Amino acid sequence: MTGRERLLAAIRHEIPDRVPISPRIGAYLTVYYGSSSWMHHIKAAKEFGFDVCLPAVSPVPAFIYAPSLAYRHVSPEVRVTQQVGERDGGIDVRRIFETPAGRLSDESFLAPEGREYGVSPSPVKREHLIKEPGDEDKLRYIMPDPTKPDVSNYHEIDRLIGDLGFAEMTINPPLDHFLGDARGMTQLMMDYYLDRPFFDRMFAFFQGYSLTLLKAVLEQGVKCIFGTWYYASLSAG
Repeated sequence: MTGRERLLAAIRHEIPDRVPISPRIGAYLTVYYGSSSWMHHIKAAKEFGFDVCLPAVSPVPAFIYAPSLAYRHVSPEVRVTQQVGERDGGIDVRRIFETPAGRLSDESFLAPEGREYGVSPSPVKREHLIKEPGDEDKLRYIMPDPTKPDVSNYHEIDRLIGDLGFAEMTINPPLDHFLGDARGMTQLMMDYYLDRPFFDRMFAFFQGYSLTLLKAVLEQGVKCIFGTWYYASLSAG
């Protein structure tokens, strides 16, 4: 079997010629090749002989999770200010979004690679976007339009992977890189008990967003979805 046939057989609950192996080795490839791009995953699959099941494309910039250099998706009604400074060998980024419904702001620390934060460090949130009831109503002004996702690279990457496996489209659920980063996991656990209506409104916003996005990418021919669940697993700590 080819890698693609092997993976598809497993997904269909059929018996493949051997157990499909698709290691999550992005951090390793960053050290080994100097990059963990989809091109280097293909190169590694040929070198090491594994099956490629690669979440190669995300149709929405993870701009809540990490700061961006551009906010072209943001409505013209919104004024964006981004302040950048250095601290402890890393970079502090403060963002302010002035929306018609009011201000949102957050602050992230981008840690240096290769030290105590590891090879591929995640941003550290020092201040979250959502701070109080009413902030959830401002989110619609800064989120990309979920009905018009950019899937232009997905089909090309999938074609280039070929028989080695297939590409996946990442669709984050309400918590992962959405509400978990906009409000913070610790605060959300308290909100659930202290202000359940507020929690429910925040969760409903991102749940609706994720489902709308999923429908849109499926309608554009995406066949494989990588549905993350980091923030409800051991990854959340």
